[in-house]
Amino acid sequence: MSTTTTPAATRTHRRFPVTAAQLPVVGTFVVLALMLIIGGMRYDNFLTVRTMANLLINNSFLIALAVGMTFVILMGGIDLSVGAVLALGAIVTASLLRDGFPIWIVLPLAILTGTAIGLLHGLFIHYFKIQPFIATLAGMFLARGLCFVIAPESIPINDPSFVALAGINVPIGSGDSASRARS
Repeated sequence: MSTTTTPAATRTHRRFPVTAAQLPVVGTFVVLALMLIIGGMRYDNFLTVRTMANLLINNSFLIALAVGMTFVILMGGIDLSVGAVLALGAIVTASLLRDGFPIWIVLPLAILTGTAIGLLHGLFIHYFKIQPFIATLAGMFLARGLCFVIAPESIPINDPSFVALAGINVPIGSGDSASRARS
């Protein structure tokens, strides 16, 4: 009892040939498209150029971090401390500006803070042969703890030079709740 198969029965048709390696990228674009469609249906001005530009501007720091993390992940590494180190840099910036330091000293110190933690990660990983996951997890807890030690509560940034550098046009020190919410 032999069965014969025709070439048409063994052939599979795929309209969009997607490999397993491409699946996460395709999934990301599908989720993005769904978010844009749902947002456009629920909110009138969601799909305008101005809204999209505001989303990119307001999240530019996340885009920069994501590009950096992409290179880390592509090289087979991992860094769990990125968000906590960013928060530590922001807390250092806010606390030093609150204490009256000039912005030309504050910004390099904030960058050096993040650089020092990254250097510690690299030293632990290279010289002590600690897994990057563990080293950066410890660095994340270190940065979070330092944030809490430096400022257990929120610090508003009211320094005029920082606001001018950021390009924000809000009244500083007016004392109303709206300006406190923006800072």
